[in-house]
Amino acid sequence: MEVHKPLLSDVAAGAKVWEAPAMGSLKINSDAAMFDDGKVGIGGVVRDAEGDVLMATCVVMEGGGEVDIAEGLAARHSLQVALDAGFRCVILESDNLKLISHLISGKEENNSFGFVISDILWLCMSFLSISFSHVCREGNRVAHKLAHISKNFNGMRVWLEEVPDEVLADVNSDLISLMK
Repeated sequence: MEVHKPLLSDVAAGAKVWEAPAMGSLKINSDAAMFDDGKVGIGGVVRDAEGDVLMATCVVMEGGGEVDIAEGLAARHSLQVALDAGFRCVILESDNLKLISHLISGKEENNSFGFVISDILWLCMSFLSISFSHVCREGNRVAHKLAHISKNFNGMRVWLEEVPDEVLADVNSDLISLMK
């Protein structure tokens, strides 16, 4: 497994728009949404260097209330579904700086968040190449929307080479940004 670790100072900046990965890599964006009923919505999307969606996923889970843990679970879910789909060279991107910083540093704490980090790092060993990237919320809109619409479904949803209608405008907006 090849792990690319950017400098933590580079992570703090976070892109303001979604940026396509280099040719030959895939980018996984993940996000979580906290709902009033205590549930957590999780969303993830995998896109290639042209910005084409290869996979999208969402699911609702019983939640706790800690945003960082929910964000970690979203990243873990998105990685697992991507791995199950056969994607092996990826960049995991999230708008949660704490999550990305912990993954880059390999920092594992003896608490619930640390256990999620440990589980993600263990899962990462199944990839041929993986790196981690921080993005501002504006650059994570597709995963954000998937997390929010998860409450409309019973059980996990996975779309291959398509997205639900509710997120199509956000995907297209990212594609337009790539052309600028």
